[in-house]
Amino acid sequence: MHAAEARAEQLYRTHFDDAPIAMLQEDWSGVKALVDQLVASGVEDLEGYLKDHPDFFFEARKTHVFLDANRATVALFGAKDKADFLARAPTLLPGSPESNIHVIRAFAKGHGFAQGERILHTMDGRKVPILWQVNIPAGRADRLVFLATNVTSLKEAEEALMTAQAELAHAARVAVLGELAASITHEVNQPLGAIQLFADTALRWIDRPEPNLTRARASIGRIARSAEQASNVIRKMHQFVRKTPPETTALDVREVLSDTLLLVERAAAKHQVTLDLVIAPDLPPARGDRVQLQQVLVNLTMNAIHSVAVQPASEREVRLRAELDPEGRLRFSCEDTGPGVAPHHLPKIFEPFFSTRTGGLGLGLAICRSIVEAHGGALRAENRSAGGARFQFELPVHESGSGAAP
Repeated sequence: MHAAEARAEQLYRTHFDDAPIAMLQEDWSGVKALVDQLVASGVEDLEGYLKDHPDFFFEARKTHVFLDANRATVALFGAKDKADFLARAPTLLPGSPESNIHVIRAFAKGHGFAQGERILHTMDGRKVPILWQVNIPAGRADRLVFLATNVTSLKEAEEALMTAQAELAHAARVAVLGELAASITHEVNQPLGAIQLFADTALRWIDRPEPNLTRARASIGRIARSAEQASNVIRKMHQFVRKTPPETTALDVREVLSDTLLLVERAAAKHQVTLDLVIAPDLPPARGDRVQLQQVLVNLTMNAIHSVAVQPASEREVRLRAELDPEGRLRFSCEDTGPGVAPHHLPKIFEPFFSTRTGGLGLGLAICRSIVEAHGGALRAENRSAGGARFQFELPVHESGSGAAP
């Protein structure tokens, strides 16, 4: 039996040392014992406990030991040899609550597998993103073998894809802005015309034989308010079209929807379309990127305006709606009284380059879908029983104290 065990160990050692993937053997038995004690004491909300007791993780980590490393691990870290790496392993791979929580959670729940991601800092100064995995034998944690896959190429491809998506989304916003040029001109010309009127009025009050400074001051105040109105319009246009990284913040739902109507109301008036805004009372703020959310809403609303334009003027209505869904998420809807979407088109309308409009690129809805999915939602379309189409999606509520997404 002893000889058989020796042969098995030798076979394991050969496969371990020569494996083309980085492998680390670690002793987590001390950590597991402490986690088992927590569970036995009645702790059920492990994440909540660790949040309230941050020192537990670092105290538990002190019992952790690096046992062995294969050649691929030594090469990945740029160490001279195994002894060199193991001597520096505690510094090169310090405890990481964000990464190690997956192992601790597996201990607590009795799972036999855990995986996660982290960034390695090699001895030659490189930063290497990895995906790690570990099998956890039942009842044992003294010789856990971690496998680490270098995912640098995958991360670079993801970044390139995100950059391409951002460029495409920006181009789509610029195209929409061109379509809304008449609306923008109208919204800026209104306050500019008021400024001219109030300036003439102020001059008349000042040029009187007995200048009425009170009336002149009132006209100047109206000039300032009109100038601020024009400035706000220009600022909102700039926010919509500028090229900036996504920023997840708390969004006032009424403000975002009102700004959307500001962008599209001139196009609606041109097509004699009635715009309606229905917002449930006391809605919490949404969590998302303002520019991207507005891009989705503007695109859906403009599509709806074009759709109802074929109807008799008295039947051209587009409604934007915001409410909480049964799961407590914020639901946004864009409904119209147009002809609806042909049933055979419904499965295809979110596909890139699919368009039912002459001259349309077919990218608007595809971009909208990718934006909504990046926010953790799903964009869907359906035909209303009363006629017309409805596009809907949900966004998470912004929780108090939550910051931007990493």
